[in-house]
Amino acid sequence: MPSVRFLTFIVLLGLGSASSAQPRLWRDTGGRTLTGSYLTSNDEHAFLKLKSGKISEIPLGLLSNKDLEFVRAKRATLSAQGIRYEAPLVWTNFRSKKFTSSQVEKLGYYPLESDDGEGTLTLKFRRYGPPPDPKARIALRIHTAGNRGSRTSSPIRVYLSNTLVGSINGANANDQIDIPLNASVLSQGENIDLTVRCGTDAVFLRAKGTGQGPRLIVLR
Repeated sequence: MPSVRFLTFIVLLGLGSASSAQPRLWRDTGGRTLTGSYLTSNDEHAFLKLKSGKISEIPLGLLSNKDLEFVRAKRATLSAQGIRYEAPLVWTNFRSKKFTSSQVEKLGYYPLESDDGEGTLTLKFRRYGPPPDPKARIALRIHTAGNRGSRTSSPIRVYLSNTLVGSINGANANDQIDIPLNASVLSQGENIDLTVRCGTDAVFLRAKGTGQGPRLIVLR
């Protein structure tokens, strides 16, 4: 049976496909178990998605040594990428008259272009736990596709509720790019809907299924 202490921290929340991680058996310091998929963690809690779709928030101090090492390994992987915290991506919506969702899935990238709204990408992220320090460095990390060595001068702009919260001028193809965002992005609520738009030159952003999809992160 699941631990009573585990169940104390369950948040009633349905998120759809919040994580592609495989479920695993978690054990607390008393030997009781809970099955869930790892979503993310901060300095105090790990967040798991249960089969029911609910989210369980587990204090790290309650985890068995084996599970604590699992969480630490996940955090070490992020740290090696310069990341202190990541808000999981739970939903995407790509809009284009020229490019279908099936083409995105097949080719592995979103072609963004045109300030008039053609070729836009909406990303829903979920923040778990309290908002980060107001001075934290927040970024939208993207990977671009295209011919290596080529570059577009098109700006890439990021909006939150129609308010511009970050931008860069131009991008190299086949590159990792961190777009700095206003620190308020992760403090205005647990659900964060970001819209990415570009100028008239096309920019190709790698899709989630490639393993290099957009990520909302707090940098070290």
